[in-house]
Amino acid sequence: MKESHDMLYKMAVVGHFTTFKKNGKQESPKFKVFVCDDDFAIPHMHIWDDETDGKNTHTCVCLNKIEYFHHTGKEDILTPMQKKYLVDFLKEECKNKRYKTNWEYALSMWNDNNTDSTQVDETSEVLDYTKLNEQMDILQDRMMIRMGRVCSVGADLDILYFMDDDAPIPHFHVVDKQTLGEHFHTCIKIESPEYYHYTIKQYEYFHHNGQEGKLSDEQCTMLIDALNQVEHFDKWSNWEYLLHAWNINNPNHKVDIHTPMPDYINMNILSNDEFIEDQNYETMDELLQTVYTDEMLLYMGNFSQNATGLDVIVWVQTINTQSNVKHNLPRIKFQNNTETRVQIHELIPISISDNPQILLNNNDLNKIKISQAQINVIKQWIIKNKEILIDYWEEKITTSELWQKLKK
Repeated sequence: MKESHDMLYKMAVVGHFTTFKKNGKQESPKFKVFVCDDDFAIPHMHIWDDETDGKNTHTCVCLNKIEYFHHTGKEDILTPMQKKYLVDFLKEECKNKRYKTNWEYALSMWNDNNTDSTQVDETSEVLDYTKLNEQMDILQDRMMIRMGRVCSVGADLDILYFMDDDAPIPHFHVVDKQTLGEHFHTCIKIESPEYYHYTIKQYEYFHHNGQEGKLSDEQCTMLIDALNQVEHFDKWSNWEYLLHAWNINNPNHKVDIHTPMPDYINMNILSNDEFIEDQNYETMDELLQTVYTDEMLLYMGNFSQNATGLDVIVWVQTINTQSNVKHNLPRIKFQNNTETRVQIHELIPISISDNPQILLNNNDLNKIKISQAQINVIKQWIIKNKEILIDYWEEKITTSELWQKLKK
Protein backbone atom coordinates (compact mmCIF):
# COMPACT_ATOMS: atom_id res chain seq x y z
CA MET A 1 0.00 0.00 0.00
CA LYS A 2 2.81 2.41 0.91
CA GLU A 3 4.58 1.59 -2.35
CA SER A 4 1.55 2.51 -4.44
CA HIS A 5 1.04 5.62 -2.30
CA ASP A 6 4.62 6.73 -2.95
CA MET A 7 4.24 5.95 -6.62
CA LEU A 8 1.31 8.33 -6.83
CA TYR A 9 3.42 11.09 -5.36
CA LYS A 10 6.44 10.30 -7.58
CA MET A 11 4.25 10.67 -10.63
CA ALA A 12 3.65 14.28 -9.60
CA VAL A 13 7.04 15.14 -8.08
CA VAL A 14 8.35 18.53 -9.20
CA GLY A 15 11.71 18.14 -7.49
CA HIS A 16 13.67 18.61 -4.26
CA PHE A 17 15.40 21.46 -2.48
CA THR A 18 17.55 21.79 0.66
CA THR A 19 17.84 24.82 2.89
CA PHE A 20 20.97 26.00 4.67
CA LYS A 21 21.61 28.39 7.51
CA LYS A 22 23.72 31.45 6.86
CA ASN A 23 26.79 29.73 8.27
CA GLY A 24 26.50 27.08 5.57
CA LYS A 25 25.17 24.30 7.77
CA GLN A 26 22.10 22.41 6.61
CA GLU A 27 19.01 23.68 8.38
CA SER A 28 16.71 20.79 7.59
CA PRO A 29 16.40 17.58 5.55
CA LYS A 30 15.74 17.64 1.83
CA PHE A 31 12.25 18.85 0.91
CA LYS A 32 10.11 17.26 -1.77
CA VAL A 33 7.78 19.47 -3.83
CA PHE A 34 4.88 17.72 -5.56
CA VAL A 35 1.34 18.14 -6.81
CA CYS A 36 -1.36 15.50 -7.03
CA ASP A 37 -5.07 14.95 -7.33
CA ASP A 38 -6.13 15.11 -3.69
CA ASP A 39 -9.77 16.12 -4.17
CA PHE A 40 -9.48 19.86 -3.58
CA ALA A 41 -10.38 22.49 -6.14
CA ILE A 42 -7.90 25.12 -4.97
CA PRO A 43 -4.65 24.88 -6.99
CA HIS A 44 -1.79 24.05 -4.62
CA MET A 45 1.45 22.14 -4.21
CA HIS A 46 2.74 20.03 -1.33
CA ILE A 47 6.02 20.55 0.48
CA TRP A 48 7.29 17.91 2.91
CA ASP A 49 10.53 16.72 4.38
CA ASP A 50 11.68 13.63 2.52
CA GLU A 51 13.43 12.03 5.48
CA THR A 52 10.21 11.37 7.43
CA ASP A 53 7.78 11.31 4.47
CA GLY A 54 6.19 14.48 5.76
CA LYS A 55 5.73 13.47 9.39
CA ASN A 56 7.89 16.33 10.64
CA THR A 57 7.01 18.90 8.01
CA HIS A 58 4.13 18.84 5.54
CA THR A 59 2.37 21.91 4.24
CA CYS A 60 0.63 23.17 1.11
CA VAL A 61 0.80 26.52 -0.64
CA CYS A 62 -1.50 27.87 -3.34
CA LEU A 63 -0.35 28.03 -6.94
CA ASN A 64 -2.51 31.03 -7.87
CA LYS A 65 -1.98 33.28 -4.83
CA ILE A 66 0.53 33.79 -2.03
CA GLU A 67 -1.31 31.86 0.66
CA TYR A 68 -1.07 28.61 2.55
CA PHE A 69 -3.65 25.96 1.77
CA HIS A 70 -3.77 24.22 5.14
CA HIS A 71 -5.92 21.13 5.53
CA THR A 72 -5.80 18.06 7.76
CA GLY A 73 -2.24 16.85 8.30
CA LYS A 74 -0.77 19.58 6.08
CA GLU A 75 -0.71 22.54 8.41
CA ASP A 76 2.96 23.35 9.00
CA ILE A 77 4.49 26.81 8.58
CA LEU A 78 7.65 27.35 6.55
CA THR A 79 10.52 29.28 8.11
CA PRO A 80 11.72 32.44 6.33
CA MET A 81 14.77 30.51 5.08
CA GLN A 82 12.61 27.65 3.79
CA LYS A 83 10.38 30.09 1.93
CA LYS A 84 13.41 31.73 0.33
CA TYR A 85 14.86 28.44 -0.88
CA LEU A 86 11.46 27.33 -2.13
CA VAL A 87 11.27 30.39 -4.39
CA ASP A 88 14.85 29.82 -5.57
CA PHE A 89 14.03 26.19 -6.36
CA LEU A 90 10.92 27.13 -8.37
CA LYS A 91 12.97 29.53 -10.48
CA GLU A 92 15.63 26.92 -11.26
CA GLU A 93 15.90 25.18 -14.63
CA CYS A 94 13.71 22.08 -14.72
CA LYS A 95 15.31 18.67 -15.23
CA ASN A 96 12.41 17.82 -17.50
CA LYS A 97 13.52 19.59 -20.68
CA ARG A 98 9.93 20.12 -21.80
CA TYR A 99 9.71 22.88 -19.21
CA LYS A 100 11.93 25.90 -18.62
CA THR A 101 11.59 26.07 -14.83
CA ASN A 102 10.36 23.99 -11.90
CA TRP A 103 7.57 26.53 -11.49
CA GLU A 104 6.30 25.96 -15.03
CA TYR A 105 6.48 22.21 -14.39
CA ALA A 106 4.50 22.52 -11.13
CA LEU A 107 1.73 24.48 -12.85
CA SER A 108 1.54 21.97 -15.70
CA MET A 109 1.46 19.04 -13.27
CA TRP A 110 -1.46 20.61 -11.40
CA ASN A 111 -3.48 21.10 -14.58
CA ASP A 112 -2.74 17.56 -15.80
CA ASN A 113 -3.65 15.90 -12.48
CA ASN A 114 -6.68 18.03 -11.64
CA THR A 115 -8.67 18.44 -14.85
CA ASP A 116 -11.95 18.82 -12.91
CA SER A 117 -10.56 21.54 -10.65
CA THR A 118 -9.57 25.17 -11.11
CA GLN A 119 -6.84 25.39 -13.73
CA VAL A 120 -3.82 27.68 -13.48
CA ASP A 121 -2.11 29.90 -16.03
CA GLU A 122 1.06 28.03 -17.00
CA THR A 123 2.65 31.24 -18.26
CA SER A 124 2.35 33.08 -14.93
CA GLU A 125 5.41 34.34 -13.05
CA VAL A 126 6.77 32.62 -9.94
CA LEU A 127 4.93 33.86 -6.87
CA ASP A 128 7.02 35.44 -4.11
CA TYR A 129 6.37 32.91 -1.37
CA THR A 130 8.75 34.76 0.96
CA LYS A 131 5.68 36.93 1.62
CA LEU A 132 3.56 34.00 2.81
CA ASN A 133 1.44 35.18 5.71
CA GLU A 134 2.05 32.98 8.74
CA GLN A 135 -1.25 34.10 10.24
CA MET A 136 -3.79 32.25 8.08
CA ASP A 137 -7.05 33.81 7.16
CA ILE A 138 -9.40 32.91 10.04
CA LEU A 139 -12.19 31.66 7.84
CA GLN A 140 -9.97 29.37 5.80
CA ASP A 141 -8.27 28.13 8.95
CA ARG A 142 -11.56 27.13 10.54
CA MET A 143 -12.89 25.49 7.42
CA MET A 144 -9.95 23.60 6.01
CA ILE A 145 -8.17 22.10 9.00
CA ARG A 146 -11.10 19.84 9.82
CA MET A 147 -12.71 19.23 6.44
CA GLY A 148 -13.07 16.46 3.89
CA ARG A 149 -14.36 16.51 0.33
CA VAL A 150 -16.93 14.04 -1.02
CA CYS A 151 -17.34 15.06 -4.66
CA SER A 152 -18.16 17.86 -7.06
CA VAL A 153 -21.62 19.10 -8.01
CA GLY A 154 -21.22 20.27 -11.57
CA ALA A 155 -18.33 22.56 -12.41
CA ASP A 156 -18.79 25.10 -9.64
CA LEU A 157 -19.68 23.36 -6.36
CA ASP A 158 -18.16 20.83 -3.95
CA ILE A 159 -19.77 18.62 -1.30
CA LEU A 160 -17.84 18.67 1.98
CA TYR A 161 -18.12 17.16 5.45
CA PHE A 162 -16.58 18.50 8.63
CA MET A 163 -14.85 16.54 11.37
CA ASP A 164 -16.26 16.74 14.90
CA ASP A 165 -19.08 18.98 13.71
CA ASP A 166 -20.74 20.76 16.62
CA ALA A 167 -24.26 20.42 15.23
CA PRO A 168 -26.40 17.48 16.41
CA ILE A 169 -28.12 16.86 13.08
CA PRO A 170 -26.19 14.86 10.44
CA HIS A 171 -25.59 17.11 7.46
CA PHE A 172 -23.14 18.06 4.75
CA HIS A 173 -21.93 21.31 3.27
CA VAL A 174 -22.09 22.53 -0.32
CA VAL A 175 -19.67 25.33 -1.20
CA ASP A 176 -18.42 27.07 -4.31
CA LYS A 177 -15.08 25.65 -5.45
CA GLN A 178 -13.41 28.97 -6.11
CA THR A 179 -13.62 30.42 -2.59
CA LEU A 180 -14.64 27.33 -0.58
CA GLY A 181 -17.75 28.94 0.79
CA GLU A 182 -17.00 32.63 0.89
CA HIS A 183 -19.28 33.30 -2.10
CA PHE A 184 -21.70 30.39 -1.65
CA HIS A 185 -22.22 28.06 1.30
CA THR A 186 -25.20 25.98 2.34
CA CYS A 187 -25.87 23.01 4.63
CA ILE A 188 -28.18 20.10 3.85
CA LYS A 189 -29.47 17.34 6.11
CA ILE A 190 -28.42 13.77 5.45
CA GLU A 191 -31.60 12.09 6.65
CA SER A 192 -34.24 14.32 5.06
CA PRO A 193 -34.55 16.64 2.03
CA GLU A 194 -34.16 19.85 4.01
CA TYR A 195 -31.71 22.69 4.29
CA TYR A 196 -30.05 23.07 7.64
CA HIS A 197 -31.24 26.65 8.06
CA TYR A 198 -34.34 26.71 10.22
CA THR A 199 -34.66 27.83 13.82
CA ILE A 200 -36.61 25.13 15.64
CA LYS A 201 -36.85 25.06 19.44
CA GLN A 202 -35.70 21.50 19.86
CA TYR A 203 -32.51 22.35 17.94
CA GLU A 204 -31.36 25.65 19.40
CA TYR A 205 -28.51 26.23 16.95
CA PHE A 206 -30.25 24.95 13.86
CA HIS A 207 -29.45 28.18 12.06
CA HIS A 208 -25.97 27.90 10.52
CA ASN A 209 -25.10 31.59 10.27
CA GLY A 210 -23.25 32.35 7.05
CA GLN A 211 -24.20 28.98 5.60
CA GLU A 212 -27.69 29.79 4.37
CA GLY A 213 -27.39 29.70 0.58
CA LYS A 214 -29.92 27.85 -1.52
CA LEU A 215 -29.35 25.67 -4.55
CA SER A 216 -31.28 26.28 -7.74
CA ASP A 217 -33.67 23.57 -8.87
CA GLU A 218 -31.17 22.55 -11.51
CA GLN A 219 -28.40 22.31 -8.89
CA CYS A 220 -30.65 20.12 -6.71
CA THR A 221 -30.91 17.68 -9.60
CA MET A 222 -27.15 17.86 -10.15
CA LEU A 223 -26.67 17.20 -6.43
CA ILE A 224 -28.70 13.99 -6.66
CA ASP A 225 -26.79 12.86 -9.74
CA ALA A 226 -23.43 13.62 -8.10
CA LEU A 227 -24.25 11.69 -4.94
CA ASN A 228 -25.34 8.68 -7.01
CA GLN A 229 -22.01 8.47 -8.85
CA VAL A 230 -19.63 5.67 -7.80
CA GLU A 231 -16.30 7.42 -7.20
CA HIS A 232 -14.77 5.84 -4.07
CA PHE A 233 -12.91 2.54 -3.87
CA ASP A 234 -14.60 1.41 -7.10
CA LYS A 235 -17.67 0.37 -5.14
CA TRP A 236 -19.04 3.21 -3.01
CA SER A 237 -21.27 5.89 -4.38
CA ASN A 238 -20.59 9.39 -3.17
CA TRP A 239 -23.69 9.04 -1.00
CA GLU A 240 -22.34 5.89 0.69
CA TYR A 241 -18.98 7.57 1.15
CA LEU A 242 -20.67 10.58 2.75
CA LEU A 243 -22.47 8.36 5.27
CA HIS A 244 -19.25 6.60 6.28
CA ALA A 245 -17.29 9.85 6.39
CA TRP A 246 -19.89 11.47 8.63
CA ASN A 247 -19.89 8.55 11.08
CA ILE A 248 -16.11 8.31 11.29
CA ASN A 249 -15.69 12.01 11.93
CA ASN A 250 -18.81 12.58 14.04
CA PRO A 251 -19.11 9.47 16.26
CA ASN A 252 -21.54 11.15 18.68
CA HIS A 253 -24.16 11.70 15.98
CA LYS A 254 -23.95 8.65 13.72
CA VAL A 255 -26.35 7.79 10.93
CA ASP A 256 -27.41 4.37 9.64
CA ILE A 257 -24.97 3.56 6.83
CA HIS A 258 -27.91 2.10 4.89
CA THR A 259 -29.83 5.39 4.97
CA PRO A 260 -31.37 5.95 1.52
CA MET A 261 -30.68 9.28 -0.12
CA PRO A 262 -33.62 11.70 0.31
CA ASP A 263 -35.18 13.28 -2.75
CA TYR A 264 -33.31 16.57 -2.51
CA ILE A 265 -35.31 18.02 -5.37
CA ASN A 266 -37.92 18.90 -2.71
CA MET A 267 -35.61 21.15 -0.69
CA ASN A 268 -36.59 24.37 -2.42
CA ILE A 269 -40.18 24.08 -1.27
CA LEU A 270 -39.06 25.74 1.96
CA SER A 271 -37.40 28.73 0.37
CA ASN A 272 -39.40 31.65 1.72
CA ASP A 273 -36.94 32.93 4.32
CA GLU A 274 -39.09 35.84 5.42
CA PHE A 275 -41.89 33.44 6.28
CA ILE A 276 -39.75 31.08 8.32
CA GLU A 277 -37.02 33.06 10.04
CA ASP A 278 -39.24 35.15 12.28
CA GLN A 279 -41.06 32.16 13.75
CA ASN A 280 -40.09 29.34 16.08
CA TYR A 281 -41.61 25.87 15.85
CA GLU A 282 -41.53 22.98 18.26
CA THR A 283 -40.92 20.44 15.47
CA MET A 284 -40.36 20.33 11.75
CA ASP A 285 -43.79 18.71 11.36
CA GLU A 286 -45.36 21.79 12.92
CA LEU A 287 -43.44 24.01 10.52
CA LEU A 288 -44.49 21.93 7.50
CA GLN A 289 -48.14 22.01 8.52
CA THR A 290 -47.96 25.78 8.85
CA VAL A 291 -46.23 26.26 5.52
CA TYR A 292 -48.06 23.72 3.42
CA THR A 293 -51.49 23.79 5.05
CA ASP A 294 -53.81 21.18 3.53
CA GLU A 295 -52.19 21.27 0.10
CA MET A 296 -49.21 19.14 1.13
CA LEU A 297 -46.74 21.10 -0.94
CA LEU A 298 -44.01 18.76 0.24
CA TYR A 299 -44.94 16.51 -2.67
CA MET A 300 -44.50 19.24 -5.24
CA GLY A 301 -41.51 20.13 -7.39
CA ASN A 302 -40.54 23.79 -7.60
CA PHE A 303 -39.25 24.86 -11.05
CA SER A 304 -37.63 28.25 -11.54
CA GLN A 305 -37.96 30.52 -14.56
CA ASN A 306 -34.56 29.38 -15.82
CA ALA A 307 -35.67 25.75 -15.76
CA THR A 308 -38.92 26.25 -17.70
CA GLY A 309 -38.35 29.34 -19.82
CA LEU A 310 -41.54 30.85 -18.35
CA ASP A 311 -41.86 34.22 -16.66
CA VAL A 312 -43.12 32.63 -13.45
CA ILE A 313 -42.19 29.89 -10.99
CA VAL A 314 -44.09 26.64 -11.55
CA TRP A 315 -44.95 23.96 -8.99
CA VAL A 316 -45.50 20.47 -10.40
CA GLN A 317 -47.34 18.03 -8.18
CA THR A 318 -48.64 14.48 -7.83
CA ILE A 319 -52.16 13.21 -7.20
CA ASN A 320 -51.28 12.60 -3.54
CA THR A 321 -50.77 16.31 -3.08
CA GLN A 322 -54.51 16.66 -3.41
CA SER A 323 -55.49 14.05 -0.82
CA ASN A 324 -57.63 16.55 1.11
CA VAL A 325 -59.17 18.17 -1.96
CA LYS A 326 -62.45 17.04 -3.51
CA HIS A 327 -61.34 17.44 -7.13
CA ASN A 328 -58.42 15.31 -8.25
CA LEU A 329 -58.16 16.82 -11.71
CA PRO A 330 -54.50 16.70 -12.85
CA ARG A 331 -52.97 20.11 -12.23
CA ILE A 332 -49.89 22.18 -11.61
CA LYS A 333 -49.59 25.59 -9.98
CA PHE A 334 -47.96 28.77 -11.17
CA GLN A 335 -46.88 31.72 -9.07
CA ASN A 336 -49.09 34.76 -9.47
CA ASN A 337 -46.16 37.12 -10.15
CA THR A 338 -42.74 37.12 -11.77
CA GLU A 339 -40.72 37.11 -8.55
CA THR A 340 -37.74 34.74 -8.49
CA ARG A 341 -38.35 33.81 -4.85
CA VAL A 342 -41.07 31.32 -4.01
CA GLN A 343 -44.20 32.84 -2.45
CA ILE A 344 -46.33 29.98 -1.24
CA HIS A 345 -49.54 31.97 -0.89
CA GLU A 346 -49.36 33.27 -4.48
CA LEU A 347 -49.96 29.93 -6.21
CA ILE A 348 -52.69 29.51 -8.83
CA PRO A 349 -53.86 26.02 -9.95
CA ILE A 350 -54.18 25.23 -13.65
CA SER A 351 -55.23 21.93 -15.24
CA ILE A 352 -52.97 19.57 -17.20
CA SER A 353 -54.76 18.91 -20.48
CA ASP A 354 -54.84 19.77 -24.17
CA ASN A 355 -56.86 22.83 -23.18
CA PRO A 356 -55.47 23.94 -19.77
CA GLN A 357 -57.92 25.85 -17.58
CA ILE A 358 -57.24 28.01 -14.53
CA LEU A 359 -58.96 26.27 -11.62
CA LEU A 360 -60.43 29.27 -9.83
CA ASN A 361 -63.97 30.36 -9.24
CA ASN A 362 -65.13 33.11 -11.59
CA ASN A 363 -65.18 35.53 -8.66
CA ASP A 364 -61.48 34.88 -8.03
CA LEU A 365 -60.22 35.30 -11.59
CA ASN A 366 -59.76 39.01 -11.01
CA LYS A 367 -57.02 38.15 -8.49
CA ILE A 368 -54.67 37.06 -11.28
CA LYS A 369 -51.82 39.57 -11.53
CA ILE A 370 -49.86 38.31 -14.53
CA SER A 371 -50.84 39.15 -18.11
CA GLN A 372 -52.99 37.08 -20.43
CA ALA A 373 -49.98 36.70 -22.71
CA GLN A 374 -48.00 35.16 -19.86
CA ILE A 375 -50.89 32.83 -19.05
CA ASN A 376 -51.04 31.74 -22.70
CA VAL A 377 -47.34 30.83 -22.62
CA ILE A 378 -47.92 28.78 -19.46
CA LYS A 379 -50.71 26.91 -21.23
CA GLN A 380 -48.50 26.24 -24.24
CA TRP A 381 -45.80 24.89 -21.91
CA ILE A 382 -48.32 22.56 -20.24
CA ILE A 383 -49.52 21.23 -23.61
CA LYS A 384 -45.93 20.69 -24.73
CA ASN A 385 -45.15 18.73 -21.54
CA LYS A 386 -48.58 17.17 -20.97
CA GLU A 387 -47.52 13.52 -21.11
CA ILE A 388 -44.60 13.87 -18.72
CA LEU A 389 -46.66 16.04 -16.34
CA ILE A 390 -49.42 13.41 -16.29
CA ASP A 391 -46.85 10.66 -15.64
CA TYR A 392 -45.56 12.64 -12.68
CA TRP A 393 -49.09 13.37 -11.48
CA GLU A 394 -49.80 9.63 -11.49
CA GLU A 395 -46.46 8.97 -9.73
CA LYS A 396 -45.08 6.88 -12.58
CA ILE A 397 -41.79 8.81 -12.55
CA THR A 398 -39.64 10.49 -9.92
CA THR A 399 -39.00 14.19 -9.56
CA SER A 400 -35.48 13.70 -10.87
CA GLU A 401 -36.83 11.98 -14.02
CA LEU A 402 -39.33 14.79 -14.43
CA TRP A 403 -36.49 17.29 -14.29
CA GLN A 404 -34.60 15.51 -17.03
CA LYS A 405 -37.56 15.20 -19.40
CA LEU A 406 -39.31 18.57 -19.10
CA LYS A 407 -39.05 20.81 -22.16
CA LYS A 408 -38.69 24.57 -22.00
